[in-house]
Amino acid sequence: MCLARSLLRRTGATLAALVMIFVVGVPVPADGLATGDDGGDAQAAAWAFDPAQPGPDRPPLGRSLFDHLFVTERHGAKVYDVPFPFAALRQRIVEHLAAGVAGPDGLAQVLIPLGRALQRNAAAPDFFTHPRLVLAVVADPPSPAEASGAHLTDRLYIGYQEKAASLEVISYNEAAGRFEFQVVKDYAPGKTPRVIYANRRLCVSCHQNGGPIFSDAPWSETDANSDVAERLRREGARFHGVEPGRGNRATDNAFAISSAAERANFFPAYQEIWRRGCGAGPASARCRAAILTLALQHKLSSGRHFDLHSQGLVSDWIAPLKGNWARHWPGGLAVANPRLPDRDPLVTGADVPADLDPLVSRAPLFVWSPDEERDFASVITGISEFIANGDAARIDRHLRTTARTSAVQRAVHEVSCAVSRHRLQISADRFFLRCEDPRDAALSLNGFFYVGDDGHVEGAISRLAFAGTANFEDLVFAADRIVAEADSSVLTIQPFETRTGLSPRLPDGSAIERVRLDWGVLIEEDIDPSAEIPVYKPNARLMLTVVRDFGPVRKAVAGLLHAADQGRSDVFSDDPFRRAVVIPALNEALGIAPVTLCCVRDLGFPPLVVEQAGFVPTGAAGEPDPFATARHAFAAYCAACHATSAAFPPNFLYGETGPSADAIAQCGERIVFRLAMWDWPEAGRTKSPMPPESWLRSAGLTPRQWHDGAALAALRDHLAGLLALTGSSAGQVEMRGRQAYEGLKPCLRAPSP
Repeated sequence: MCLARSLLRRTGATLAALVMIFVVGVPVPADGLATGDDGGDAQAAAWAFDPAQPGPDRPPLGRSLFDHLFVTERHGAKVYDVPFPFAALRQRIVEHLAAGVAGPDGLAQVLIPLGRALQRNAAAPDFFTHPRLVLAVVADPPSPAEASGAHLTDRLYIGYQEKAASLEVISYNEAAGRFEFQVVKDYAPGKTPRVIYANRRLCVSCHQNGGPIFSDAPWSETDANSDVAERLRREGARFHGVEPGRGNRATDNAFAISSAAERANFFPAYQEIWRRGCGAGPASARCRAAILTLALQHKLSSGRHFDLHSQGLVSDWIAPLKGNWARHWPGGLAVANPRLPDRDPLVTGADVPADLDPLVSRAPLFVWSPDEERDFASVITGISEFIANGDAARIDRHLRTTARTSAVQRAVHEVSCAVSRHRLQISADRFFLRCEDPRDAALSLNGFFYVGDDGHVEGAISRLAFAGTANFEDLVFAADRIVAEADSSVLTIQPFETRTGLSPRLPDGSAIERVRLDWGVLIEEDIDPSAEIPVYKPNARLMLTVVRDFGPVRKAVAGLLHAADQGRSDVFSDDPFRRAVVIPALNEALGIAPVTLCCVRDLGFPPLVVEQAGFVPTGAAGEPDPFATARHAFAAYCAACHATSAAFPPNFLYGETGPSADAIAQCGERIVFRLAMWDWPEAGRTKSPMPPESWLRSAGLTPRQWHDGAALAALRDHLAGLLALTGSSAGQVEMRGRQAYEGLKPCLRAPSP
């Protein structure tokens, strides 16, 4: 299906909404088969990130963004330096952001007393006294001066549960092109925090997109829910520096985290296309060079547009993408779903019903199956997400400076205007301007500006339509003063994008360099100052200068491509898109002063620690093992999640030597009930079955094969024997569990007082 033509203009909408404009995908059922128009099964879609193949726990390349931010040198050795309390950790993150972010505005934080994370029961029964705090970096600072050189936006997520004395961290690994999952243990007063790379198969059971997930609006689990916020306020005014509710800010923060998770959700797809969509050989480097050129146009235009049909680039990237897409993803590229259904904990309580459980397999958000050139546009916008605003600011500033002192082609466009003055009660006058030519709609503009008593001018261009190719809104400008020339008044301004501070740019990368407004006698309008000019009476002339200053960028990319062809650069290799490699090389080619960017280089790290399972699936040496099948089933399908040192999920297998251990018996009722869910129709399940379906897929099993297999039967037989020792049975447990799952014996004994 074709993309809507409006896709070339991007504002602050979430990436999910944007992508649904970019691509009209074919919904797929949970078995991964797309449904064709003829009602039959189309060719299976390929996952951009396959939850059945989460990858190794140990990063194959590089380290996490969290490691880059929180490792320091102490006594000649690299060590983790994770500040405590949480307010200190948050402040460290703020310091890593640019000065362009005022205080913590680049962060979003919510409180979740009764959530769905692994640590959800850690604070029981005092959920509202010790809520979980979730923090994410959601704003890309416009300033080029970043303390760490790291691109943090949408790439760092931290969950903190005080009672568990731990942090759960999801952060991006730029070298490997994937998110890493980590746990910080012993995060408590008087202890030394320990940073551990988590079990990815466990994490991906819920995080089936390989990255952050978040609930749908209205985010009822968070303090955006006014009832949840009120319950929290009864327990405390602030939690780790966060005030519950905070008016509309709580909803804004929940929306910001949700939006960040949506944007991050597409990273695997964009990286897959960058690496495999362009193919191999010299043509692949030209393809990636073309994508980078257009991505820079998009980023430098503050995400408004780029020249999709740029001369010489279409054949370099769209043609190879079409061919390789058909070769690698003939059934489409399936993008995972980061959205959890909304859940109101004041209705469900601590229990998580099956239909709201993140463990339940989620169908892809959509299957990306582009048909026409416009459908590939989201590849460009996606790759531009890997370029920071600060990177664009440096390049934009360099292009503006270079254009002032070099022979760069310029074009001047003129249009007649009406300028009217409205005298205000304050010490300023407000001027309206409306510029248009009824005979030629090539250029039109509406705006206003204020002139203070000191002559200083500030204003905005509320709308600018240029040559039918670009539309701008909300550009800002300032000028020293209005200058008198002969019988005219002249105002010369340089407009900037409100959100990013960049030069307004056309799709081909050319910048709107300046605007000159020249008027004679003013129209004096004694009307409401907020009103538009009621009658169009031309009395002024506007001249808009466009400078074609994007040429140096094209030349720099061409130079990098030449270096790649000669084997002197890996910028356009089939490695993941690495900002810390691409941008420094581009800056050098442009003549921009070197900037050290994070986070690809190995600057020295502490030894990497990975979570280890502690279950030993063997019986006593030299003795028959009547429970061998059950023992090995626990090892194969349960141990990776339940044999760790972490208490959540319940570690009833940790350190044990066989399935007759007391800890398994303690958890027996709940295990029996979760195994029984495989007998229930999917729509009627009250809890999600164990092991999760995604886990079975990683083991090469379908749900039917698991249901009918020897491993499940052995587990049930063994657990039935344990229940019989207590005078109970699987049938009785199932009946009680239907009524109240939380009424079953808890998996872990309550700690001793």
